[in-house]
Amino acid sequence: MYCETHQNQLVTNICISQNCMHPLCPDCVITHINDHKQDKMQVVSIVVAKQKCQRKIELARDLIEQQMITSQSHLNEISFQEFVETQKKYIRDRLITYIDETLSNVTDKLEFNKLNNQKIVEDQKSVLQELDGLLKSLRQSNDHIVENIIRVCQLDLKGLSDSLQKKLDIELGQVRHLNIDDQYVNDFISSINKLIKFDVCAPFVHRDKVAEPMIENLQMSPIKNVNNTDYYTPQKVFSPIANYHRQDIEINVANYFSNKCKQQILPFFKSDDTILYTYNFKGNLDKYQLKNDFLIPKYHQSIITQHGDIYLLGGVDSNNKRNSNIYYYEPVNCKLVRCGQLILPRSSFGIVYLHPHIYSITGLVPQMTTNCERYNTMTNKSEQIQDCLFPSASPTVLCFNNQIIKISNQQIELWDQKIWIQLQIKDKLTFFANSAGSQINAQQFIIFGGYDERDQQMDQTFLCTLDNHEVNCQNIQTLPYREGFWNPQTFIKDKKLYVLHRSKQKTNIMFI
Repeated sequence: MYCETHQNQLVTNICISQNCMHPLCPDCVITHINDHKQDKMQVVSIVVAKQKCQRKIELARDLIEQQMITSQSHLNEISFQEFVETQKKYIRDRLITYIDETLSNVTDKLEFNKLNNQKIVEDQKSVLQELDGLLKSLRQSNDHIVENIIRVCQLDLKGLSDSLQKKLDIELGQVRHLNIDDQYVNDFISSINKLIKFDVCAPFVHRDKVAEPMIENLQMSPIKNVNNTDYYTPQKVFSPIANYHRQDIEINVANYFSNKCKQQILPFFKSDDTILYTYNFKGNLDKYQLKNDFLIPKYHQSIITQHGDIYLLGGVDSNNKRNSNIYYYEPVNCKLVRCGQLILPRSSFGIVYLHPHIYSITGLVPQMTTNCERYNTMTNKSEQIQDCLFPSASPTVLCFNNQIIKISNQQIELWDQKIWIQLQIKDKLTFFANSAGSQINAQQFIIFGGYDERDQQMDQTFLCTLDNHEVNCQNIQTLPYREGFWNPQTFIKDKKLYVLHRSKQKTNIMFI
């Protein structure tokens, strides 16, 4: 393409200032700089502009694809048949003769919402196709290259995102699930319209910030085959160190990760460093260098949700002060981004995820505390919950039948979503700090490892059965390595229990 002013000169540069977009030949560049005077001016070569436009389109595609995943998951989650089959047996005697007309209306409403969600997905696909067309044009040298560069530079990425997000938020505010409210069963005939209630989904929350135009998109770079260090073993990293085959252990709990989750990994942040390790259940360990300008706090806690979102909370920073920051890990940028704040800065605390909250239980503030709080991953807000009954540091905390169990010293407490209740232990036992634990079936949970009061590594494993607020604990087997669990989050996958196990020599994956 030749310059409009100097017709014998080829266009080699372009000003990508939002209010300019003027193609330039070499002779025009100096004059153009003087014309801008004090205005913000960005003159780049055609090659650089092309590269930046490609990055911008790729960022836009990532954004739309994330929204499509959310839209598609909600589209797939709508299940009328499951509702009927699970609830019909419970209320059959009083409900079956009156339900047909009501459920017919429910079906129509769900089908209407399904069509709306399908339309949103089609709109998102259309945007992606248009972006792909622009990207293809940029990659091909043709007479329209300047025109395409200007189109991409003028693309309002935030406006595009907000427009699609508005449609998505409206759809997510529609009906997703159904449940039966028991309090109206007795008055069903006269209160049929009140009996069935609908749960609505909270609006989708963006985890990745939309980059400004022309900002480079940083990609994470996994490093395979990690060399031997104090934390990790060489070659066959995270090899199984324990495999229990006992008839008295029955693991009958659903897989931790959602079927839609694409990031099913065990994360581990290395303290006083900027490294994240992840284990992918296939025997592979990946190492990521975080693009942050601060070190991972000591005595922090990290957790991954069922949908693959990774968070890091609290700890003691490099200035030896307790930290209240809550970070979300952005995989695209390989970076921790602050997304919230603990009400009380703390370290060595218990942590557990119960959708949509991350619970931070007791810990050091700097003294041991009974204080507990939770962080809402949908609203990015923290709130206080009732203090537990006994102060503790590095307690074992686990989900149990949609409730929370806390184990420390000689006490076991149950959070029933309203209050803490002390459970009675049939035989007096002492539990250890930094133990790991998990529910394994409807009546039982398991606790293993930890440190005693002299900071000695322990290898005990307790199988605990809960019956009417009484816990019967049986010491069933020892671990092959004596040690506590610095990252105590456990994972059920295909009826095996996985947990990161750190010893002074190495870190392995343990499964039961």
